Amino acid sequence: MLKTTLVLEDQSRQQNDQNVEMVRAVMAKDHRLSVRMIAEETGLNKNAVHRILTEHLHTRKICAKLMPKNLSVEQKANRFGNLSGFTGTTRN
Repeated sequence: MLKTTLVLEDQSRQQNDQNVEMVRAVMAKDHRLSVRMIAEETGLNKNAVHRILTEHLHTRKICAKLMPKNLSVEQKANRFGNLSGFTGTTRN
């Protein structure tokens, strides 16, 4: 009984790892996809995709797009550099 349980847990873990890698690959192609679009492309449940994105890949939603929580130094510099171009173009 214990051996069967361990085998089933190992198979479940392998399947979960495969699902995480599948979602990671889809996100690598286009990080602007919604949870629903990723679910349709991978064939996974929307709730499963959301759990993988938040718990395993540590992403969060920003302006309806999923982004990494921790930006690199280069990404932070680009973000502020892009915003500085907008401040001079606005009119009141």
